[in-house]
Amino acid sequence: MRLWSLHPRYLDTKGLLALWREGLLAQKVLAGKTKGYRNHPQLDRFKAHPQPRRAIGRYLLEVWKEADRRGYAFEHRKVKNARTGCGPWPSRGANYGTKPPI
Repeated sequence: MRLWSLHPRYLDTKGLLALWREGLLAQKVLAGKTKGYRNHPQLDRFKAHPQPRRAIGRYLLEVWKEADRRGYAFEHRKVKNARTGCGPWPSRGANYGTKPPI
C-alpha cells in the first residue's frame, strides 16, 4: 500500500492510478470492511487523526480533484466521508455525473 505524502499533481499517470486504487483500499480498511491490511504502517497517520475515515476521505477527494483536472474519469462517489462545510462535493461548475467510472 502506497499512500504518498506529496500532492497528487506530482505523480505520473501510473502513480495517480495506483494512489487512487490503494487509497480506496485504505478507506475500506479504516471503515472495518476488510480483514487484511489493518495494521499496515501507511495507515498510521490516518489512524492518528481524530476522525480517520474523514481524513482518508479528504485525501481521496484531493486525488480525485487531480484526476478530474487531468480529464480522467475516476468515480467520485467512491469517496466516503469527505464532506466540507459547503456540502458533500466541491462546486466547480463541472457536471460530475457524466463521466463513466474507472
